[in-house]
Amino acid sequence: MKSVFKLLKYAGVIIIVLEAVKTVMTKVSTEYPELMESKPGDNAK
Repeated sequence: MKSVFKLLKYAGVIIIVLEAVKTVMTKVSTEYPELMESKPGDNAK
């Protein structure tokens, strides 16, 4: 059972990190749109 709790703890940390990254990316794209437009994936258009 210990390994299950360890997995849950890591999953929680990962979710928190992902949410933080999403928040930062949203803030960056709002305040600095020119940075977001220079992503490599967008050049394929």
